Amino acid sequence: MKHIKIDTQVKKLRAMSFRKLAGWVNVDHLIVTLLVLFLGWLLAFASINLTVFNPVKKAFADFSMTDIFYEIQNSSGVKEFNNDIVLVDMTELYDRRKIAQSIRDIASCQPKVFVIDLIFERPSYDEEENECLINAVLLVMRY
Repeated sequence: MKHIKIDTQVKKLRAMSFRKLAGWVNVDHLIVTLLVLFLGWLLAFASINLTVFNPVKKAFADFSMTDIFYEIQNSSGVKEFNNDIVLVDMTELYDRRKIAQSIRDIASCQPKVFVIDLIFERPSYDEEENECLINAVLLVMRY
């Protein structure tokens, strides 16, 4: 009999503590807290992904590894120029038509050796764009 009495008392205490907890929680306060947490998450997400809030990304937007190479090379104070070799930086050219135009411009100077090192991020399904690039490369191969 004593065992049953203790079990019922424990159940009553649990029910009372849940009622007290439910009485402490105000629904309006809960909604405001959840809204503030959501807005805080949204601002944190926006500050990470928007370049407006990221000055470091804006500072290095026009930065290239060739800049470091040339800075180290020219730091000695002695600058040697060689007109036999010309490097053309095409890292900002994403359109294959613009790359083809750059190739044609270089080919018009009739270089003895022409080396292209390009990696395309995605395939192009524009046949006209591909044909333009192929014709530019064939133009260089004729010289």
